[in-house]
Amino acid sequence: MNSRLLRILVLTVFLLAFPVLISQDAGASSYIANDTMHNLTFSNLTAMQQSLSSIQNLTYQINVTNYGNATAGEQYNLSVVNCSNLNQPGVGFLNTYFLNLSQNQSITAQLYVSNSTAGMYSSCIMANHWNGSVMETSWNLTSSNDSVILNSSFYPDLSTSAVHWTSVRGNITVHNATIVNSGDFNFSGNISVYLLWDGVVVNNTVTVVNTSLANGTPYNVSFGNITNATNGLHNLTVWVDALNNVTESNETNNNYTVQVFVSGYIITILNVTGQNGTNTAANRNVIMNVSVKYENGINVTNLNRDNFTVYDVYGGSIIDAWDYADTVFNSSFNSSMSSSGIYWFTINSSTPINDTDTRPGTHNITVQVSNSESNNTYLGNSSGNDYYYLIVPNLHVALSGSSTVTEGNTRAISVNVSNTGTDSIYNVIITAIDDSDYSEVPSNPSGCTKTVLTNASDYLTCSFSATTSAVSDNQVVTIYVTASGTHNYSGSANVTYTKTEPFTLTIVNEGTTQTTDGGGGTTTKSCTTDAQCSANESCSATKKCAAISCTNGEILDHVCIQFVYKINITAYDSLITALSGEGNSTKVTVKNTGPKTFSAKLEVTINNVTASVTPLSYSLGAGESYQFTVNFTVPNTTTIGNFSGTFKAYVTTSTSTYDSKAFTFTVLPKEETKTVINISYQEFLAIFSSLVNNLTQMKTSGVYNQTVLSSIESLISAVNSTLLQMKNAMESNDYVSAQSLISQVNTSINSVKAQMEGAQIEVITSLPAQYGIWFWAAVAVIIIFVVGFFIYMFYPSSHVGYHPEKGYAHPEAREGLGARIKKLFRRKKKEVPPASISTFTQSMAEPSKEGSDYDTFHYGEGYKKEKSYGYQYSREGGAKGFFQKFRRKKNKKSPQMHLDQFGNQAVTEQKSE
Repeated sequence: MNSRLLRILVLTVFLLAFPVLISQDAGASSYIANDTMHNLTFSNLTAMQQSLSSIQNLTYQINVTNYGNATAGEQYNLSVVNCSNLNQPGVGFLNTYFLNLSQNQSITAQLYVSNSTAGMYSSCIMANHWNGSVMETSWNLTSSNDSVILNSSFYPDLSTSAVHWTSVRGNITVHNATIVNSGDFNFSGNISVYLLWDGVVVNNTVTVVNTSLANGTPYNVSFGNITNATNGLHNLTVWVDALNNVTESNETNNNYTVQVFVSGYIITILNVTGQNGTNTAANRNVIMNVSVKYENGINVTNLNRDNFTVYDVYGGSIIDAWDYADTVFNSSFNSSMSSSGIYWFTINSSTPINDTDTRPGTHNITVQVSNSESNNTYLGNSSGNDYYYLIVPNLHVALSGSSTVTEGNTRAISVNVSNTGTDSIYNVIITAIDDSDYSEVPSNPSGCTKTVLTNASDYLTCSFSATTSAVSDNQVVTIYVTASGTHNYSGSANVTYTKTEPFTLTIVNEGTTQTTDGGGGTTTKSCTTDAQCSANESCSATKKCAAISCTNGEILDHVCIQFVYKINITAYDSLITALSGEGNSTKVTVKNTGPKTFSAKLEVTINNVTASVTPLSYSLGAGESYQFTVNFTVPNTTTIGNFSGTFKAYVTTSTSTYDSKAFTFTVLPKEETKTVINISYQEFLAIFSSLVNNLTQMKTSGVYNQTVLSSIESLISAVNSTLLQMKNAMESNDYVSAQSLISQVNTSINSVKAQMEGAQIEVITSLPAQYGIWFWAAVAVIIIFVVGFFIYMFYPSSHVGYHPEKGYAHPEAREGLGARIKKLFRRKKKEVPPASISTFTQSMAEPSKEGSDYDTFHYGEGYKKEKSYGYQYSREGGAKGFFQKFRRKKNKKSPQMHLDQFGNQAVTEQKSE
């Protein structure tokens, strides 16, 4: 048996035993972790840092404590991972990635995060135990209970914080909604805000244009009315960023819903009856029939008198109120018709507060009904347009004349008395008195009486004189003029009406009255009250009459009364369209709803579209309207889509007086743009089909995590939904909406690709972990086999006989265990008996069949010429011979005999004679 066969046999036995050795060694030296020994606790020492800037370096401090029961130091490796997928790296880097913690020992690690763009970042700190040779990934200590999650959001976050509304007779008035940016980025741009009633978008949608909302800044958005709401509980929703044009840190808080309980009654006053139709005298009965219905039209029955309140409104103010406590109202209430929801009762017409305020004319009536049903309060008011007409006189006294008189002179005072009421007054008499000793007036001026003063254009005019005495200084006296008359409004007795007006007269001392300009004209007048000055002057703090400046108003009673301007946009187009690169025009009607003439202007605010107004301004009289022309031009660079604009009409001399209306300008695509959108859609379909095929292959491979596949499948479903929306929009020729979806589809597709690439990387990096200790044992066996093979091929085998480099080796000189085994195999193979001494001798005399004899002669003892012992040298062929050639090239020595290797059997070669 040669040595090569022996080596193969030994190597085979070793390889078969190696897995068992590996298993025994691994079982004896592996480190088993347990939750008690390894108990790390993470806690944030640094509060979450928010940023108003997209570029900011953040530093978080995390305290790590070992609460395990191992007294010796435990070693851990730290890493930053994605909290949503622990197999992916997180954002930021640590100041240390290696910990050695004993029991109850703590250490503070720092996580550095550098953010360069807006976005949300989430990182977890992962700790793995180190057992001295490997990191124990199967004993991951980071979980939802013992990890620290760091989130940094750098997006705006738009939401609604409040909605203010009122409900009257089924009409919901949404006064305003407060939206706020609670994110970490200042926002600037357009915000679409929708109003929804029970989940349905109503027409009161607005777009806030060019709005800048800093972090925490509120902004109020106004809406119109929701009409004809039915009774019951309703949801009123304000939807911020309804078009999803703003990327936010939180997309789930854009809807704000309040519950509106419409509990109104519809109150209708069927008729109001006085003495003669709606006309009635003071303090007379007024009868009313009232219908009460729910807002869905059903009659409200079985109401009591305490459910009703009636208000008398005169001049915009409530002057009287009647309810169940009023005797007339209470006694007249009739509920016999309540089954049909109709009720009638009586009130009294207005009684004069005093003889100077009779309140003639129209009195509006409002009936309010309230009731509690099923713990809900129902309320309703009539329109307030129903009325009765009060027939009663009303005196008006006007005094005129110079308000100054030089001491010792007489001043004539004119009196004009008119009846501004709705009925005649009789036996009108004028009397006068004064409050000073410096003047005298007749108490009953002659000729100042009239038997009947009607309520038409009739009036009484007379005059009387006030005679003054000398004064040492200017003196102010007040003369009171009273007009009295009678009227029978109760039907049984005459009532006297009086009206008193004061007249202020200044008695001027000639020595201190005024200064002159030297030319006979008066320049400055002394005064103590405004009445001593002319109509366009007032008495200053220095007691001098000074001219009143009143550039934007009129002077009444020495006071500048500013003009009241009112302007309204009464007609406009809320939706305007134009093709990209082209234009359009519209008309905007502006009306002067105030009492004064002014010059009006119209301005248009809109982005990405040019607007011009014709004319620049227009003068509007009271109640007058005018149509401004607005021309729009769309640049070729403007993308298709919806743009929000505002019409603003204002008074040129009072810019704070204005009215504004919002409108939407839609830029429509040309045919070539539609073609581009269609091509984009087809390209998206091809990419989508490829993604679906990739997902199918990933599912059938069986090597991907199901959670990852579910996430990818959800994203693909979202892409499919958006593509369907895009298709529907194009089919309905709504290419504006289709264009707006392109960016969303592209973003979704990129997200799917990123998820797929991440899943592939995860499979590659985690594949070896699917196999246990036998996988690694097999790998080790293969490596050892390859190394052993090369060692065997390069290492020279043991030889018998002559070797070209090592000389002669006697067969028996090297016979060991291997040689004996080799002989045993050879004997069995040849099936011959063991060699005897004679056989051995013969073998030395005959040439060996296994090698070449050294066929020469030498002289033995006694100088007898005889042949040498037979010997052989090994032939090295085959694969091993090929590898041995490389080894010989290093040794350049010529082959020679090494006689000393013969030992005791060697002979000394002598030169032949």
